[in-house]
Amino acid sequence: MSYKVEHLSSGEWYSEDLRFATADEAQAYAYGNPPYRVTPSDEPANYRFRDSRLVPGVMKSFDFAGCTWEEYVKGLGCLNPT
Repeated sequence: MSYKVEHLSSGEWYSEDLRFATADEAQAYAYGNPPYRVTPSDEPANYRFRDSRLVPGVMKSFDFAGCTWEEYVKGLGCLNPT
């Protein structure tokens, strides 16, 4: 499960391909771009939002306490745990 941000345009809700691991991350990403809403998604998370920036490549099927895909591949362990 993940969370997506939907934006209202011409009376319709649209979302980008960004999926976040938590509703709080999706909310923080969308903040300042109204109107928006955060809704659950069945798609896997593919981004984190940390320190006001997008971090791609979250592996939610094998969770390393918030490690990014790049950290995992490089064998760096969890540098930025959730």
